[in-house]
Amino acid sequence: MPGRFGDLSASRLTGILWTLDRGYLEDWSDLVEYMVASDGDLQSLYTTTITRVTQATWKVVPNKYGKQSDAKIAAEFCDEMLGRMVGWRLAQTTLLHALALGFQPMEKEWSEDRVARRNFVRCLHFRHGHRFRLDTQYKYRLYDRGEANRIKHDQYGQVLDPNRWIVHKHQAVAGYPTVAGLMRAGAWTWMFKRWAEKGYVRVLEKNGAPYFYVECTPDTPQAVRDKMVEFLEDLHTEKAATMEAGSELKVVPGSSITGTPLHDLFLDKMNATYGKLWLGASDITDPGANGSNAAVNTRAGVTADPRMVAYGIELGETVSDQLFRQALDMNRHLFGGRLAPVPTYEANTASDEVQVDQQDLAEQGGGSISVSS
Repeated sequence: MPGRFGDLSASRLTGILWTLDRGYLEDWSDLVEYMVASDGDLQSLYTTTITRVTQATWKVVPNKYGKQSDAKIAAEFCDEMLGRMVGWRLAQTTLLHALALGFQPMEKEWSEDRVARRNFVRCLHFRHGHRFRLDTQYKYRLYDRGEANRIKHDQYGQVLDPNRWIVHKHQAVAGYPTVAGLMRAGAWTWMFKRWAEKGYVRVLEKNGAPYFYVECTPDTPQAVRDKMVEFLEDLHTEKAATMEAGSELKVVPGSSITGTPLHDLFLDKMNATYGKLWLGASDITDPGANGSNAAVNTRAGVTADPRMVAYGIELGETVSDQLFRQALDMNRHLFGGRLAPVPTYEANTASDEVQVDQQDLAEQGGGSISVSS
């Protein structure tokens, strides 16, 4: 169960990453889900990033190559299929979990329109990443913790039929798919932040309330001293008490005990790392602390917006190659037995040209930059 990561240690995380590099995706898939679900700051960045892509204006564009009459009909067919699909927006959100995990599979449910003699993908169903693993060629297989390889499959599990599966992948770092997801780099940040939060809670439990003590005169009898200790142990904010003359109750505020809020500094650093990892800059979601809104918008234009464009291109390529292509292949009879030109799925995830304000850059010591999507 994912809850087993609540007390994750460095050795345990190292072991999970080691098995991940061997192609076993079970623990890593569960851990990434737990990281996103258990950290509000991380989940906020995760949701912001994915929502920025899914809320864009998407369109199905005919392929400009091949027979153009077929290309136009194929685009209309695919656009109609998306319109008829159940939960298509949610499916896009689910596929974009690949940004964190590195990959995200979904299973296709087909439906037949017997009147129009057409085959449609009716729905995409979420399938958890811990059901899969990688083979020696780094291809994703249905593994189901070993169950899949017992039914006429090899030790790596079931080869994924493209007519049945769609697997969206995000490649953040060049190399094997096991280093692809953003949380491969963010796992250590999450773990150290979690340690700091636990330490913070312990400090607050110990030093968050005022500290009471009594000063006694040197000749105070031991019996009186013992009575004072008993008194202090029983004292709390809901009680009142009287003391004998010559004794003085001292109160030290909890803030004086904790001193410099090092936990705050460290947690801010971890959250800033999250921001850089997901959006390219640490102050985009909290501009008040680090600069003007104009300056933050400038940084968003050269960091976050291009990332959203890239994420949208990745998703569009997956939809075109693994959804549209298979749907058209299942409907070759509509195009004289041929595979029609496959349309592209495109989104306006940011402005087509991000112009950086020269004044803001001048204040930051830079020049003018133009970024085109």
